[in-house]
Amino acid sequence: MLPFGIKVKIPSLCGDKIFVVEDRMNKRMGNYRMDMWFLERSQAVKFGG
Repeated sequence: MLPFGIKVKIPSLCGDKIFVVEDRMNKRMGNYRMDMWFLERSQAVKFGG
């Protein structure tokens, strides 16, 4: 859905943090999902609730 390299903000979830589109999920997941990468597993768990 989004072009590679585009910069994205998700203010409601991440404030002013800027993300860069570097890959895409499998088409079977649809166009309106994002997969966010975190350096530490604990950060991902905290983010995911």
